[in-house]
Amino acid sequence: MKIIRNRTLRRSKSSVNRRSGSGGIQRRLLLLVLAVLLPILFLQTSIYYERFQTMRESEFQSNLEICRAMAGVFEELIHDIVRQENTLGFVFKNPQILSREQKKRILETVRDEYSAIQDLHWVGPDGLVTFSTRDHTVGLNFGDRKHLREIMAGREWTLSELIISRATGLPVFAVSRGIRDDSGRLVGIVVAGINPEKLERLMAVKREGGGEILLIDREGRTVTRYPHVQWTWEKREWFRDSGYLQDLAAGREVEAVMNGPDGRRRVFALTPVGSTGWAAGASRPEEEVMAPVVSSLVRRSLFVTGFWVLSILLAVFVSRTISTPVRKLRQFAIRLGQGRYGEEAEVKGPSEVQDLVHTFNMVSREIRAREAALNRAQEELESRVRERTEELESANESLKREIEERRRTERSLLEKNELLESIFSNIHFLVAYMDTDFNFIRVNHAYACADGNPPEYYVGRNHFHLYPNEENEIIFRNVMSTGIPYSVYEKPFQYAANPERGITYWDWSVHPVKGEDGICTGLVLTLVNVTDRRLAQDKLKRYAQRLEQSNKELQEFAFVASHDLQEPLRKIQAFSSRITARYTDGLDSDAQDYFERIQKAASRMQSLIRALLNYSRVTSSDIRFHTLDLNRVVAEVLNDLELLIERSRAVIEVGTLPAIEGNDHLLSRLFQNLVENALKFSGGRDPVVRIRAQLQDGSCTILVEDNGIGFDEKYLDRIFSPFQRLHSRSTYDGTGMGLAICRKIVERHGGSITAKSTSGQGSVFIITLPEKQRVHEERGKPEPL
Repeated sequence: MKIIRNRTLRRSKSSVNRRSGSGGIQRRLLLLVLAVLLPILFLQTSIYYERFQTMRESEFQSNLEICRAMAGVFEELIHDIVRQENTLGFVFKNPQILSREQKKRILETVRDEYSAIQDLHWVGPDGLVTFSTRDHTVGLNFGDRKHLREIMAGREWTLSELIISRATGLPVFAVSRGIRDDSGRLVGIVVAGINPEKLERLMAVKREGGGEILLIDREGRTVTRYPHVQWTWEKREWFRDSGYLQDLAAGREVEAVMNGPDGRRRVFALTPVGSTGWAAGASRPEEEVMAPVVSSLVRRSLFVTGFWVLSILLAVFVSRTISTPVRKLRQFAIRLGQGRYGEEAEVKGPSEVQDLVHTFNMVSREIRAREAALNRAQEELESRVRERTEELESANESLKREIEERRRTERSLLEKNELLESIFSNIHFLVAYMDTDFNFIRVNHAYACADGNPPEYYVGRNHFHLYPNEENEIIFRNVMSTGIPYSVYEKPFQYAANPERGITYWDWSVHPVKGEDGICTGLVLTLVNVTDRRLAQDKLKRYAQRLEQSNKELQEFAFVASHDLQEPLRKIQAFSSRITARYTDGLDSDAQDYFERIQKAASRMQSLIRALLNYSRVTSSDIRFHTLDLNRVVAEVLNDLELLIERSRAVIEVGTLPAIEGNDHLLSRLFQNLVENALKFSGGRDPVVRIRAQLQDGSCTILVEDNGIGFDEKYLDRIFSPFQRLHSRSTYDGTGMGLAICRKIVERHGGSITAKSTSGQGSVFIITLPEKQRVHEERGKPEPL
């Protein structure tokens, strides 16, 4: 009883201290006002919270759509490059089909078809670059690159992470395809170096404000960003510590709000890029996304704050009208709280206050009667609570351990199941799971799409009822009985139900599924349709055979031109000369004119044959390269043309020329043809020819400029073709082969030639040659690559 009174007294004193000051009525009225206003505030907060969430979810969805679109485009680009590399690899692994120069040109043509490809390389199985679109990379060892080691270990193709190019020193990534012979031995690797800055047009999606689109590799390194920002290598790695790499690696899309590389809070969405292991991301600054909601919230907050202030002032005013009687009742309550139960409260006021006074008097009488019983019940209850608490604590600890163990097991099983499900559903291989009777249990999406049916169509159906094949059924049963997997490559197959599909070719394998006792419980069948690859290989073989036959015919034609065609012309000239010499007096003027025309026509025909023979020799003859001084080559040419230059009153200006690797005979022919061409087409004015050159980035650019009659640039392609003339033979003599031979000489040196001109204002011929020539040995003779 005494304990209860002491506690009651302390609570009463504490209550007196708390209520002293502004008064209880005012506080309660304020609480009443708050009770009315708080639901309004809560409702308003909920509305704006929903608007925040809706705006954020909308931004997540918008970013995800952009990511998925970009991921699809990027993955299609990678697979297209891989298919192109496979086609190139078939050509390159057969050295007898094309020369190294032709292979290099094919590489350059393929590189030019893709704006994102910076370089293409053919890497040998030892990791050394055999040839490339960038000459100075030949001989470099790429064998330490991770993506190439994976192909050497057996992978078909790889996509590297972002790396620093050894050729340019700039960030690149590589798409590599291993090329193997029929026995599976690696014969080479086609490597495409991709410039990430050239991927911007794939990502050029217009976004408001500070929106951005990212491409991230498997290590969390930013490959490229749109709009473009110049980043350091360290800043590209901002995403590695975000904690989301495992989700992306597991094939899960990511939605998050986190700090971007610029330090701003951004609303991010990321999606995996198919089978590459990369991810596409899109984001916008959070303040831009939420700006409309925040602006509306500020206006509403100002209004609500004013409303609250007015409501509180009104509550204070009303409280003062009833605070006096309540204050007296509070003093009585204080005394009652101090244990003075014998006093009776006498307070005048509203009826509600009188009822409260009567109730206090009744309470004071009842308290004394109940204190004793309350003390006894309290002691008994405390004892029981202590015992029950000890039992519950022990049971709770045991239950916690069991729940935690179950959670760990469930999480592990869930993660494994999600990983297997993602691989099974998204892999581009055709995969089917069958029971021991070869009935389908499940197929993946790729398997169903290949046959034009939904996945559920196959469940319960027998494989060999759909695709009858005795040989394959024997193989399946052998795998089931022995437990040994079986694989086959480019095996032909014809659909019995769809013969119009023709013969298709497949790489497929059958793997047994074994239980804990080691007995096979089913089979897993994986297939890849390689019909297109097989047809492309057959087409390339036929093309190579036709090309080889064409080359043989060209060589035979050159032989005929050099021997069989010139012999009749020599006889025509000889006999016509004898006739005119022996029967000069007996021939009239018309006959002499006819024989003179025969002589001229034969001479012109002989000139055309010689020009064609020279053109053929430039194209097909073996040549040797060595370092030569272009100053000496040009000086010798001008010395040979000294009489022609003096007769034409020409001025030849030669700048300082560099030394390059080349064939002195062919380059002398090149300069001789260009100078003679400038003197011939001078248009009656004194010719001025300027020859100058410069070295830059391993190539030599030579300019041969004249002040002649020039030509219309729409005929640019025509002037470099054999036997093409822009003027009649009566105006300017010649065979029309000079510039065609020039082009072949430049191409044999691995260079290019073009021209700029305006009719009547002269021409400038622009020749680009490599400073160094790379050669290979073929039948003991070096040829340019």
